[in-house]
Parts: sequence; structure tokens; C-alpha cells
Amino acid sequence: MKNNLRLSEAFGCALAVSILGAFSAGCFPARAGDVSFPTIINGPSNADSQMVLKAAKAAFDSKVPRLADAGSEVRRRDKNLVLWPVEQSDIECDTTLFDKSPDGGESTFLVQKRPFEGTRYITRQKPFNWQGDNYSVALTTTNDTSSEIFKKLGAIEMNQLPKGYVSVTVDTWQRPWIFRNPSTGKMIAVVTGHPADFLEDWSVYEPTKSSKCKELCKIRFRKPSKKVADLLPQGPLSQLAVLLDSIIGKAKENEGTMQATARLRNDVERMWGNLLLRPWAMKQPDNSKAQVERHLKHWQRGARSYKAQYARLQALYPQAQLALTRYYEQNLKKSHADAAKMAATNLDIAYRSHFSL
Repeated sequence: MKNNLRLSEAFGCALAVSILGAFSAGCFPARAGDVSFPTIINGPSNADSQMVLKAAKAAFDSKVPRLADAGSEVRRRDKNLVLWPVEQSDIECDTTLFDKSPDGGESTFLVQKRPFEGTRYITRQKPFNWQGDNYSVALTTTNDTSSEIFKKLGAIEMNQLPKGYVSVTVDTWQRPWIFRNPSTGKMIAVVTGHPADFLEDWSVYEPTKSSKCKELCKIRFRKPSKKVADLLPQGPLSQLAVLLDSIIGKAKENEGTMQATARLRNDVERMWGNLLLRPWAMKQPDNSKAQVERHLKHWQRGARSYKAQYARLQALYPQAQLALTRYYEQNLKKSHADAAKMAATNLDIAYRSHFSL
């Protein structure tokens, strides 16, 4: 038996189906040193960058686990966001500012209706595979109508644009965000971090008089680290994270395009980050604590090493909960009672997240 506790494997496929079929998160500043996140880096703090920063804070403060999915939440609070991601794969826009290509085409285009200083934005959404669609952003200085643009760009690749068109991004997983400065009418494009990454920098772009796009600044959401788990306080909490990752185990040699173990680890990485920096945005796993415990007890009988890991897990868990309580007291300025309650709830979610697909 491999050292792998994903519900679909170690717990048994049939049981996993029944469990997953039967079960379906205040806002606090995140700080690292003297820096309050999110913050503007690598650029000026002007009206345009502050407009994006305001929206970034709204996304950060939302209860949506992934910032890449917070577009609709931000739009409800900030009408300067005029093109944004919705649900899992679509994008929406202010239809007074953008034309949308007719239904039925392979790709969906959104074209800025009126130019700003001679430039207009174009976005393309193109189906890719079961994981989702690809997205591209371009600028045009042409007088082509929206219908002409739909036809012209629908027949070519976005990295082979004709004269008068310039690529900003080409076939990325990131769904675009576009803002409009209400004072000037200037459009600002934002490329968020990859959906699988946690709180990666946003790149903010503005059109230039040379009809290209340049990076205005970046929005940073957290202290840089190679792994989000590296931000965990050293001691029982980080030790628990390492142990749980070890129990997940190694991926099979070939997991196909589903890449279940990699996807689970991506979800866990995001979960640890939210536990530290956005504890109001924790995602509830499908399985209960009782279910996890029952199957862990069964699993630990499979090998002496598993039994040792299980015993270590039981010893570390209450220590990690105390460490998380202290973290919330110190970093979120919560009372001991409130910090303890939050730590108990969130560590339970963290624990169960390691065994939910």
C-alpha cells in the first residue's frame, strides 16, 4: 500500500464516491515586517495604480478562496472594474464599453468600443481542454469595426497579429481584468497570478502613446517565498504541515491529465496561505473530521512507518492549534478566546483539506 491518503485511492474509490456525494468560511490586514499587503511595487502610486490597488484590497478582503475568482465580488463594490472573470472560466464586461462577438464562434472576443488616445483593448477567450480556456489580451490602433476585428482575429493566432495590433498576453490561464479611470477614460489591464498559485503578484499595464502596452506597476499580496508553507511559524505548525504533506505521499508514475496529487497539493498550498493571511476565506473540505480519523486509523495499520506518522500527527495537532492561536493573537490582534476559536476552526479545515480531492 502506497503512502498516499487521497480519498480516491487509499480510502477506496467506491467509498470516496459515497462520501463525496453525501457532503457537499472580518477582514484583517496581512503584514510582513512594516509592509501592509496588498501594496504597490515597481511603479508609481498614482490615480491609475491606486484604482487597481483598491480593487486588489477588495479581492483580498473577499471570502473567495482564490483571488482569480473574485471578479464578480469586486465588480459589485467597484464599477471601475469594467471587464472581469466570473465563475470558473468565463469573463464578463460592461456592455456600454465593450462589444462582444456573436455566439457560435470558436473564440469569444470583447472589443473596447471607443478608443483612448487612439488605442483599444481586445480580449479573446478560446477553449483549450477540460481544465479550462486560454485568454489573450491585445491592443489595436486601427479603425477596424468590432465586426471586422472578430473576423480578422478569429482566423489567426494571437501571436501572429497583423499590422496595427499588439499582443499584451497570449493564451494564458489568467482571465483578464480591465479597469477604467472614470476621470480620464483610460483603460488599465491587469494580469493576475496563475490560478494555481497563491497570492502571486498582479501585473498592471497601461497603453502608451506609441500604441503599445507597458507595465505600470505590480500589486504584491504577501511576503515572497518559494513555498507558501515557508511562511508558517516555525515549530509545531510548520512541522504539522510537513508531516501532513508526507502522509499525502508521492504521486503515481502516471496520473494522466487529471494530476490528482499535484492538484491536491496546489489546493493545500492555497489553504495554508489563506489560513495565515486570509483566514476568512478558508474553503470547507467535503469530508468530515470523523471520516478522516476513521480512515487514518485504518491506514496506520498498514505499516510500522504509518503507525509512527499517525502517532506523531496526534501529538502535534494540539501543539499546532496552540501555535496558531498565538499567531492570530499576535498578527490579527484577536482576544485569546476569539483567536482560539478561529484556530480550532481553521486548523480542522487545514487537516481535512489534505484528504479531499
